[in-house]
Amino acid sequence: MLGVLTLAATLEVGGDAAIRYGLTRSAWPLLLIGGMALVAYGLLVNWSRAVEFNRLMGIYIVVFFVVSQAIAWAAFGERPSTTLVLGGALIVAGGVVNETTSTCSGRPRTSIRPARRPATSSSSRT
Repeated sequence: MLGVLTLAATLEVGGDAAIRYGLTRSAWPLLLIGGMALVAYGLLVNWSRAVEFNRLMGIYIVVFFVVSQAIAWAAFGERPSTTLVLGGALIVAGGVVNETTSTCSGRPRTSIRPARRPATSSSSRT
């Protein structure tokens, strides 16, 4: 699952970067490529609905932050400030807490795993 989220974050941040380049350099094909990457990201991150949405987005935000900083550095030469690194450490710490502690419903979480579906009866009583 982490690989899929990393790919999704790369598509989202890469799509945003392509649109930024397209707008600042009047390169209209980059706008189209960026838009297609953003649609691909949305489909990829939401394709499997086996993981609860709140958990999926919680860990995705951590992955998104890390990938966005790497792309900002590589594509735009933007190095993170000390305060950005500190804030990012809090984001990552929040993701770790979210994945290693119990939920409001009392179910323990130790990793991203598919949500449990309620059992259904194969026979019905009339």
